[in-house]
Amino acid sequence: MRNLLGFDGLAPYSIIYWQLGGENQSKTVCYTDDEEKKALERFRTIGDFYSTYDKAIVNGVSTS
Repeated sequence: MRNLLGFDGLAPYSIIYWQLGGENQSKTVCYTDDEEKKALERFRTIGDFYSTYDKAIVNGVSTS
């Protein structure tokens, strides 16, 4: 069982780390599978802000 500190309610489903030049530049916290899918779709959409990153690393943190 995981203990999460600082969350009063729903724990994150996953965290996406956005990399540029091999360095983490930003992160997106997703609370559902749908949010994760939408963020990754934006990564593949030419002209979108997220498409400017080189890589998206998804770190699942869900306990379910």
